[in-house]
Parts: sequence; C-alpha cells; structure tokens
Amino acid sequence: MNNTPYTIPTATHLLVTDGSLGSALMYIRDVSSSKREDLEQHFNDLYYLFLSQYAAITKTPTIDSEDEEKYVHLLKELFRVKRSLSEK
Repeated sequence: MNNTPYTIPTATHLLVTDGSLGSALMYIRDVSSSKREDLEQHFNDLYYLFLSQYAAITKTPTIDSEDEEKYVHLLKELFRVKRSLSEK
C-alpha cells in the first residue's frame, strides 16, 4: 500500500460526525488523528452529554443552582469547541 490516508467525508455544519462513524474513523484511517478530528470527537462527546443532561432535567420539577451552573458551563464549552471548529 502507498502512504495515502483513507478518508471519509464528514458533515461539519450541523453535527460534526455521526457518533458511530466518528468512532470508526480512528480505525479506518491509516494515519493518526489530527487536532481537528480530536475537536470533532470532543464536540460530539459534549453534544451527547448535553442532550443526556437536558433529558434528565426535563424530568425533574426543579433545578438547584449548582446543577444550573454545571449545565451552563457545559453549554459554554460546547459553543467554545464549535467556534474552534469553525475557525479551522
């Protein structure tokens, strides 16, 4: 084989990659992951964590201030990573 990396195009405008596809990319590619791929995976991890946390808070009648601060911090981190992806 030659040293050409195998690539699979990913959509970055809404979700960066499908979760299963994002996980499979590290095994399909012939080269180590790049900083962008690491950011994409980090974004997906944060996104699914946020969705999970959002689903959990919709089931509870109240939210204490400590949990509220955690959710706000998680959302800010999600935006920060998305901004970093759009700059690259």
